[in-house]
Amino acid sequence: GGGANAAAAQDVVAEIRAAGGVAVPDAHDIASETGAKEAVKSALEAFGRLDIVVNNAGILRDATFHKMTVQQWEAVRQVHLDGTAFVTRAAWPHLREQRYGRVVVTSSGAGLFGNFGQANYAAAKLGVVGLMHTLALEGARHGIRVNAVAPVALTRMTVGLLDDASDLDPAWVSAAVGWLCAEECDLTA
Repeated sequence: GGGANAAAAQDVVAEIRAAGGVAVPDAHDIASETGAKEAVKSALEAFGRLDIVVNNAGILRDATFHKMTVQQWEAVRQVHLDGTAFVTRAAWPHLREQRYGRVVVTSSGAGLFGNFGQANYAAAKLGVVGLMHTLALEGARHGIRVNAVAPVALTRMTVGLLDDASDLDPAWVSAAVGWLCAEECDLTA
């Protein structure tokens, strides 16, 4: 979806419910502190507590650095870096209070190694790695484990960028994220 279009979230919720799970969609703008707080509030209202935060929201506004507008830079930074910080910050007091939590942030190979035409995306994605390292240190004594993934998968965001014939099923990434969120997982950055 684009903008405030919640169709993709509603589709995932329908899949989860059809498989016997429980889920609620949320279309708040996590790039704003208010939207992030509302998203966390929605989760708390629906489930009564919050144990896991997976920061996976993303957009692209690709352009070479010399042609990139301030708006392209800010939009990507706001969703990837600020959104990750705002959602985690809204959840953090609940995780600390219950002395348990799992936080996973989503980085990218572009953040780790760079990628042509993605200075904004690369900077934001490496920024979430720095945030992850600090949160892992601060959360450790409160039972909060914080990790990152840098996935490569075929998603709506990669249409036209990756070979559709590749075995880049997001399920491979989901399994890794699931393990990092498991109570048995004691890994932390």
